[in-house]
Amino acid sequence: MDHESSTMRRVTSARSQLILNEPFFGVLSLKLKVRERDDIKTAQTDGTHLDFNAKFVDKLTDMELQGLIAHEVMHCVSHHMTRRQEREPMQWNIACDHAINLFLLDTGFILPDGGVHDEQYCDMTAEAIYEHLDENSQSCPWGLVMDAGEGALDADSGSGLEVSWDLAVQQAAEVAKAAGKLPGGMDRLIDHLQKAQIDFRQHLWPFFTGNSKNDFTWRRPHRAYISEDEYFPSMYDEAPGTYVVAMDTSGSTSDMIHKFLSEIVAIHEELRPERMVFIQCDTQVDDGRIVDVTADEELTSDILNVGGGGGTLFQPIFDWVAENDVEPEGMVFFTDLYPCDEFPPEPHYPVLWVSTEADQSAPWGKTTYLLH
Repeated sequence: MDHESSTMRRVTSARSQLILNEPFFGVLSLKLKVRERDDIKTAQTDGTHLDFNAKFVDKLTDMELQGLIAHEVMHCVSHHMTRRQEREPMQWNIACDHAINLFLLDTGFILPDGGVHDEQYCDMTAEAIYEHLDENSQSCPWGLVMDAGEGALDADSGSGLEVSWDLAVQQAAEVAKAAGKLPGGMDRLIDHLQKAQIDFRQHLWPFFTGNSKNDFTWRRPHRAYISEDEYFPSMYDEAPGTYVVAMDTSGSTSDMIHKFLSEIVAIHEELRPERMVFIQCDTQVDDGRIVDVTADEELTSDILNVGGGGGTLFQPIFDWVAENDVEPEGMVFFTDLYPCDEFPPEPHYPVLWVSTEADQSAPWGKTTYLLH
């Protein structure tokens, strides 16, 4: 048997051992298509494939190989392949590694040499860790996470892939529970991941597409919900209409501004509203920072020039919309819902509040969560 087949057989054997010993990770590893490649140095995943270099794998012990596979699986469980947005790729990889390696070590996995892990980042998301890193941060020499679709971050490879993995995670957790082998803390981790990413994404797509005045068709299933056994209808014209995206720039949201901007750029990239009006506000709307873009125009976080830093008032945003004769089909409002408890009357259009605080909710509209 040639060298390539021998290495592939080791990878297959490692997945089989994971199914027996750590079924949560073993079952999920089967979701990845394994490929041997000599154009990469170690191993990587894009949420669909598990790629490895045979020479690298051959240097690993059996336990290190199982740890490597579990590492790549955790990148997918955490949606790291769809969350990078405009962040620097290598620094994003370092942040993602910090976000998962401590958990894997606590679970009992043995990782290949050089894996980064730091107690100060315990229970932090990759986005939050990214903000603490600099160009001198130590990198992990193995186990990369690539953008979904190997760099093509679009609706099909992004949101659809996330939903597919969410379903797989729930199924794998049930299998592990039935075998009495769900790792300690995994329930809490899954719940945290759902609150941090899944809840927000699953509400965002229906909010934009569900408010359209167009009819629906079953000929093209909605890309956000494609999985192995679930299909939802899409609209004849999938492009949402006019939407307002508001951002709370008060002092209490300063550590989440970068995350807000990344999500706002993603809304434009993935959903392409016909018109998107970006408004920021602390105690007043900054008219000089209004950004009004169409579906065909480019939008980056640099264009969304942020000011603010004062107190919190929500009323000015809604006043500005009314005074400038904007007729939105809906509004997405990024905020921590704190410390302001004075809400304006509910407008005639729907509002999705995206809060960074799990214990805060708006008195009207729908509240979802984008946590640290």
